[in-house]
Amino acid sequence: MIILRKRNWKLKVYLSHEERDRLMELSSKFGLSYAVVIRKLIMSFELKEKPTAQFYESLNYVRRTGNILNQIATKMHYWGYVEDVNFLRKTVNNLQQLVVDIREHYLLAEKKIKPVLVYSTGLFL
Repeated sequence: MIILRKRNWKLKVYLSHEERDRLMELSSKFGLSYAVVIRKLIMSFELKEKPTAQFYESLNYVRRTGNILNQIATKMHYWGYVEDVNFLRKTVNNLQQLVVDIREHYLLAEKKIKPVLVYSTGLFL
């Protein structure tokens, strides 16, 4: 049997009430599971807060706009408006890149420059 799991080392940890409450708070604040919060902190990532529902609605609106422009570009290509199609394709690509940039800036955790050493345990956080 081949195990294709990336993380194959299981760790059972006991936490105090304060530590558990803090882990639950971080998990809900960032919209991540307990395991992901712990892994990101161990690897010195700076977590970002979960955006509001309005942020996701706005991002979906930009995506829908890009899809509509892409459909228009397809029809224009079919009808023979080649120069305008190229302009629309560039616009669609710019919108797609905008969505990627927004996602990277607001959603993805960033690596901290200097890891912080916790002296009592010797772990990097």
